[in-house]
Amino acid sequence: MSFWKAVGDACADVATGRRSLFDVIKSRRTVRVAVVGGKKCGKTVFLAALENHLRNHRRGDFQIGGRTVYWDSNAITGTQHQGFPVFDYVGASAALKKGVWPEKTANTSILAMRLLIEDASRKGREEVDLEVLDIPGERISDCPMMGRAYREWCQWRELAFAGPNGISPAYREYLKRIEDLGPGDEGALFDAYRDFIAYEYEHFTADVTPSTVLLELDGTKHGGKRKADGSLDFRERISSLPLGFRDDDGAVIEFMPLPVACFEKASPFRSLAKKYDCAYEKYANRVVRPMEKWLRGAQKMVYLVDMLTILQAGADAWNAEKKYANAAICALCPRGEGMLSRVWRYVQNVFWQTQINAVYVVATKSDLVASNSDRTNLRNLVDELVRGTLPFLAGGIKTGTFSCAAISSTEEVKGAHGEQGLRGRLRVAGSEPPEYALASWLPSPVPKNAPESSPEWRRMIDAGEFNYQFAVPPEGTGEVHPPPHFGLNVIVNELLR
Repeated sequence: MSFWKAVGDACADVATGRRSLFDVIKSRRTVRVAVVGGKKCGKTVFLAALENHLRNHRRGDFQIGGRTVYWDSNAITGTQHQGFPVFDYVGASAALKKGVWPEKTANTSILAMRLLIEDASRKGREEVDLEVLDIPGERISDCPMMGRAYREWCQWRELAFAGPNGISPAYREYLKRIEDLGPGDEGALFDAYRDFIAYEYEHFTADVTPSTVLLELDGTKHGGKRKADGSLDFRERISSLPLGFRDDDGAVIEFMPLPVACFEKASPFRSLAKKYDCAYEKYANRVVRPMEKWLRGAQKMVYLVDMLTILQAGADAWNAEKKYANAAICALCPRGEGMLSRVWRYVQNVFWQTQINAVYVVATKSDLVASNSDRTNLRNLVDELVRGTLPFLAGGIKTGTFSCAAISSTEEVKGAHGEQGLRGRLRVAGSEPPEYALASWLPSPVPKNAPESSPEWRRMIDAGEFNYQFAVPPEGTGEVHPPPHFGLNVIVNELLR
């Protein structure tokens, strides 16, 4: 490649935001990706499949825009990168070899790889440092704290729960209990809030905040008594846990959301609001802001949605996912802005590329639906989920919605009457330790659109409208290079573009 051709390509890359001037100077491009999503949405599997494909790239099986990718195994080594533990690819692959899914993320980790990408049209190679941050799904409920003071966070929650179908009945009961109890019985106030988040948890919603109630700072999950069906009694589990965390000196840092009216000068709750304001700031500094700092330095964001679980859970889960997906995206991406702000953001991208310039929202587990039309419908539902956010982001931010199965665990079969069905390995009911057997089933069709209202959705759920089986991968999947997937190559092409 000639000198002037290289200069021209570098200028074009900087002008379009593909590379920053800093990247041009060091002759290497950094692609920093934030992978965000609720618990059990498939982030760990997504990262395991992504690294498997990039380590073992075969051009014919995993097309990336007509380019060939080579992994430089000697460039980034060690167990730490950018202050985070490196993603446990070896452990994830070992689980897939056994025919089970990897353990869910308990700590924030980072997938870091150096790639050499051969672009035939340029007749040269490009060095790319790929950094993908994986955040535990439990932390998604803390995203509304990003960039908000305590009072603003309380106000956001009130507005979020006063949705198009009216305020959540459980939240209305929580607010009423606060008024009835008054500021004198703080223990009873915390119990009222625990009852509320226990209700949210039981209804598959993401509103368990502070997230340390679910997952401690060190990644420890809390135990508890089990119900008759073997599941953990969540309310019992959190009965004695602080709503916050213990600092290094063992002091309890605890807070809860209060109605905005409690901040008025005449309110008897005003002193309590000040107390919780201080605790909130300590929590945000310890839990939220380190995560926010890294995320704000990313160039691309992938938000994963477990749409099949939402369909089975119903309106509460849909409304909660909508709130928190929009909260996470809006916290990290600027919305419509003035001319000076747009110029400053462009200058930042030219020199440092320290802001998100692409957002992709992905419905995962599309291998658990039976046809390409169902996968298209999953994407349509994602479009509806974020239609109040993506179109209103600041100019220059690229957006996209997809359906994807990072690793396919099923194969398509025909039913007795020609119906489109699936076959895969399902857990044998009641088996301990878990045992799996090959089975066939007919999954529910995916609706083209979300119901217009919560009551309509609840009627559909009451009728048993949606039913999906969550299969495990075939044994030896971790040894397949690359493993079977639906749509992962399209997303990777966008990330490395």
